[in-house]
Amino acid sequence: MADALGLLALLVGLELVLGVDNVLVIAILSDGCPRHSANGRDLSG
Repeated sequence: MADALGLLALLVGLELVLGVDNVLVIAILSDGCPRHSANGRDLSG
């Protein structure tokens, strides 16, 4: 039972670290994208 709890804690920790990493990568990539005008013509859907 202790092994299962340890693995669960490891899994949760890895998910948190990778989630933060994904947010940082998206923030860095989106910072390099050109800004669109906010007049509504560029919106789709």
